[in-house]
Amino acid sequence: MPKKILLFILLLLEGNSVLCQTENQIIQKNPKRFEYYFNGGFGLYFPTEVSTLLAKYGPVYSFQAQINYKHNYFTRFAFDQYNIGYSDNALINGQAFRISDKVQTLIIGFDFGYTFHATKRFSPFIYSGLGYASMDVPTVNYEKTTSAIEISSTQKPFLSLRGGMGGEYEFNKYLIVFAELQYLTIPFKTDISNKQLNGVSLQIGFKTPLQ
Repeated sequence: MPKKILLFILLLLEGNSVLCQTENQIIQKNPKRFEYYFNGGFGLYFPTEVSTLLAKYGPVYSFQAQINYKHNYFTRFAFDQYNIGYSDNALINGQAFRISDKVQTLIIGFDFGYTFHATKRFSPFIYSGLGYASMDVPTVNYEKTTSAIEISSTQKPFLSLRGGMGGEYEFNKYLIVFAELQYLTIPFKTDISNKQLNGVSLQIGFKTPLQ
């Protein structure tokens, strides 16, 4: 084989190698414009104010659809539920009663956040959000004509605000685990202790891509 042809083949192979490396770098630096995930998590919710009516902590469950924009910005459609024990004493018609129930609060809303890519696998993030809170407030009803006492829950709507920070670790493209610390507030007075409800929750969970 003539030396010129051999030299040409070597140069062609070298150029192809450089182009492949450049293309890989471009792909790594320019991820997909939109990325879609499903998030599921659980944890514990702690009221920040001591109350004789509310338990010290209760479970929280989170389900979210997340959209990432250019790998850093994200929004989450949240469908989360907070449960916390509730107990109170009532005196009705000279008779004492003790209410033992749960304050179930369903949050439907949006979070907006930013992800910092610290390493290839670990990424801290921060976010804030707002939503609609449907709270089951325990109530006691007394019917004078029949002297019947009924303990029930009444659903009431409230505005909720929240924010938090956390970190996620990518085991592979199909499984990402996360942990986050969240602050939740219902800024308007509720029927529980006639005051705002504020609390902190610690959650862990997973993310999986939808595409």
